[in-house]
Amino acid sequence: MFQKSQYFAVFLLLLFACQSQPSEEIKTAIPPTGIRIAFYNVENLFDTHDDPTTNDADFLPSSPKQWTEERYHQKLAHLAEVIAAMDYPAILGVAEVENEQVLQDLISQESLKGKYRIVHDESPDERGIDVALLYQPAFFTPFLEKSLEVDLGGNDYTREILEVGGMLGTENDTLYLLVNHWPSRSGGERASAPKRKKAATAARKGIDDLTAQHPNAKIIVMGDFNDEPTDASLFRVLEANGKEPTLDANDLFNPMYALQRQEKGSYRFRNQWNMLDQIIMSQPLLSSSSTDIYYRPESAHIFNDPMLLQQSGKYAGHPNRTYAGNKYLGGYSDHLPVYIELVEK
Repeated sequence: MFQKSQYFAVFLLLLFACQSQPSEEIKTAIPPTGIRIAFYNVENLFDTHDDPTTNDADFLPSSPKQWTEERYHQKLAHLAEVIAAMDYPAILGVAEVENEQVLQDLISQESLKGKYRIVHDESPDERGIDVALLYQPAFFTPFLEKSLEVDLGGNDYTREILEVGGMLGTENDTLYLLVNHWPSRSGGERASAPKRKKAATAARKGIDDLTAQHPNAKIIVMGDFNDEPTDASLFRVLEANGKEPTLDANDLFNPMYALQRQEKGSYRFRNQWNMLDQIIMSQPLLSSSSTDIYYRPESAHIFNDPMLLQQSGKYAGHPNRTYAGNKYLGGYSDHLPVYIELVEK
């Protein structure tokens, strides 16, 4: 039989073992105020080193942009400031990042240190930029990571779509996320539209594959789509509808549709706001009666803190960007972040 001292020793060992578990294995319940799911096109987050496998010549100290270590670290500090000001989203999709190292440098900033983990895959994009997902392990545990190819044909390459599946909150509800950065409007909106329709087709196939295996899958599609909610790529090909009462069986719900109708946007071109950055969801996230975790109605927002906007001059009210051509402005990004909130019963 054990002596009291032996029982005490066993108790100490068990206590030590519990305290030694990695923090990411202990998930935090979704607070009553909800958790934020956000997306941010961070505008060319490149390091200053020449990578022969990517087209990074514009972002080197010797380039016309004079992209120096000082400017790079100021950019990291600015982006960390934005993430902190957004109350540290539990999940944050990002676009226009060069590689995993720049993401590691970002989450190592003092205000973010220890909070985030990274999901990232290199894509074949001609500019050498990728999408990625940052997440707080206190809320989200990934179990699936894959890249969905966007085939533009010929030797034309663009960003792949990053698909991540994981368990959210202490209820371990399954959530799938598709992070997108569709082809730009370079060459004109109409001429480039077929490329975005091809990206929409790839995203729609990814969604259909998920729902074929999991009919009630909770799916979030986020990204810089370079199209607005009412454009054909989103409304017809992706089947994202902003009018909840009129949703068909396969439709996604796009809460950014309402923001576009209010003439709001995440990107400003020729003095007009465009709603290019969006967070879209499958219908199982809409009803609190059919799911433990669901979308908080009307929680879709554009994060337009004054620090992210130019305050004076010709472009007052425009996003306070890092560069205008080769002119260094020292701002944050040419896009504004967007976010939604999920709540738990």
